[in-house]
Amino acid sequence: ALMIAKVGNQAAVRVNGALVAQLGELGNPTYDAAKAAQLVVVPATLLRRDGLNELSIDATLQRQRAGGLSMILYGPQAAMNAVALDQFRWRFVGPLVIALSLAVMGTMALALWWRQRDPLYGTFGLAAWLGVLRNLDQVWPDVPIPWPLWGAVVAICYACHLAMICRFTLGALNLVTRRMARFIATVMGLVTVLAAASFAFGQPQLWTLGLALLVPLGVLSCANVFQAAWVRRLP
Repeated sequence: ALMIAKVGNQAAVRVNGALVAQLGELGNPTYDAAKAAQLVVVPATLLRRDGLNELSIDATLQRQRAGGLSMILYGPQAAMNAVALDQFRWRFVGPLVIALSLAVMGTMALALWWRQRDPLYGTFGLAAWLGVLRNLDQVWPDVPIPWPLWGAVVAICYACHLAMICRFTLGALNLVTRRMARFIATVMGLVTVLAAASFAFGQPQLWTLGLALLVPLGVLSCANVFQAAWVRRLP
């Protein structure tokens, strides 16, 4: 068996000219094989007795979609099954558990916001559900939204998730001043525009710039939290 940690975004795997795996349709962006590690079982009848076997992989990639080809492991199927199980736990179960946890907590927070109209619950509920979409994208190979539109949606959700978590943390400590609220809103607006433009025009550096804008927001939020913790512990 072959163990391919990452291949994509669509691929066809052949051994000695025989097709052993079709991972999506080549050139069709509706499927992204890079979302999961691929275990490809090779029938023993395809292997040559002299040991000179040819492996070929044809792949098609979409821009800004993290496609490509990783190192390939091969060996007895039982050994590769163990590697595949480990990859499955980290790359599928992990993000799925996080997504489900965020969905439950986000739903509870929004329910409390609906009853009490406390902005703190609304902030966390929105942040949680933005994180749900981000984590589901890690394990969802055939999203019904076309690429690169889906890439822009996920990027915007990811950036706003981080910004909203900062706002929630500061809000829980009563540290959201008008200036800080405007700063957070400005960062979210700028990152949203940069992410949309990045995927619309094929300019990945714009998305990198958007991520860079989140850094000072995170640093400032942490500084405010540490300062509050230090001051409030004094008599």
